[in-house]
Amino acid sequence: MKIKEICPICLKEAGGHLLQNSSNENYYGFTEYSDLKDYQTFKCGNNHTFYAVYRRPDYTFLFDDSIKSFKNGYYYESIATAYSAYERFNRIVVLAMIYSETKDISKTDEIFKNNKRNSTIIEGMAQTNLESKFEITAKPHSKLKKIRNDTLHGYQIASKDNAKKVMIYVFQYINEIELKFQQMNDENQYFLTSYYNKRISMLKNLKSSTELFKDSLIDNVNSASVISPDINRTTFSDSEDELFDQILNYKYINAY
Repeated sequence: MKIKEICPICLKEAGGHLLQNSSNENYYGFTEYSDLKDYQTFKCGNNHTFYAVYRRPDYTFLFDDSIKSFKNGYYYESIATAYSAYERFNRIVVLAMIYSETKDISKTDEIFKNNKRNSTIIEGMAQTNLESKFEITAKPHSKLKKIRNDTLHGYQIASKDNAKKVMIYVFQYINEIELKFQQMNDENQYFLTSYYNKRISMLKNLKSSTELFKDSLIDNVNSASVISPDINRTTFSDSEDELFDQILNYKYINAY
């Protein structure tokens, strides 16, 4: 999954002038998104290496990439990345649950790593704990897995209609859970974001304390996504056709 950012070093060399609307591609850096580190490494057209720390989890990038693939007519890729967003969201839910008990990022990661689970088990853990701890009963549409399995592992050729359905089903599932947490009036409102925000806070001092990141780190607070918990919530339509139109036309960034 390719992502794009403007180079902060080019920006500095230009005297701080905003270059976001520039047509000069040399000002931009591209990279393949990696979940192996908590930051992403870019190289711009002027050969500067720079880094970005994102304040939104990886499932949002996957969903944005699904939108891009759909718009370009790559329906197999759109189905695959939308379903990956669903799986990664469930993973974040489980990590947040472990962190709520340990209050320690390293211990949380170690526990998760040492108890290797496949996506089906993680899905069950996420949904069971959401219901038992928060009375959040959220299940994906009954056709989600069938469309995904028939397309990725079966006989069915990826179609525009099925890609649309998978994106809608994944969006509805994630958005429903996020909204229910945001509507809570206690500390549980931040349950989903606590783990991820804690990870990000550990990187706050990298720019000043690590020579590697000097003058070349983007602390990307404003990185938005149609499915991100960090944006001002939009009122989404109950009509699937209208909802899908909203999803496709949301002004998301970073996924290219």
